[in-house]
Amino acid sequence: MKFRASILIITCIALFTFASMPAMADDLEIRRKMAMEIVEIAREEKILDYSIDTMLSHLPPVQRKKMDALLEKHLDGEEFYSRWIEIFVEVFNEEELSALVSFYSTPVGRSIARNRLRANARVASTLSQMVRESIEKEKQN
Repeated sequence: MKFRASILIITCIALFTFASMPAMADDLEIRRKMAMEIVEIAREEKILDYSIDTMLSHLPPVQRKKMDALLEKHLDGEEFYSRWIEIFVEVFNEEELSALVSFYSTPVGRSIARNRLRANARVASTLSQMVRESIEKEKQN
C-alpha cells in the first residue's frame, strides 16, 4: 500500500512538472521579449555610451583616450546587450518586466534612465571620497 502511494505521488509530481514545462517556456519567452524591449529603449537612449562616458569621466584626458580606444577595440556592444537581456530575464519576473517596459517607454522613464546613471556615478564618487577621508583620519589617529 505504501509503495502504491509513493508511486502515485511520484507520478503526480512528474505529470505536474512536465505539464507546466510549456508554460514555463512561454513565460521565459515572454520575459525575453520584454527584456529585449527594455534594451531597445536603452539603445535608443545610448545608455551604453553614456555609461562608459560616466565611468571614464574621472580619468585624466590621456588615460581616457587610451581607455576609449581599448573599449572601442574590445567591447562588443551586441554581446553586452545580449548579456543584459539574459540578466533581466533571470532577475525579473513577467510582472516586473512589464512594469519596466511601461515605465521606460514614457518620456519620464527615459529621462530617469539617463539621469540615474549620472546620479549613481556621483553617489559612487562621493562614497569613494568619504572612504578615502575615513582612511586618512584613521591613519592620523
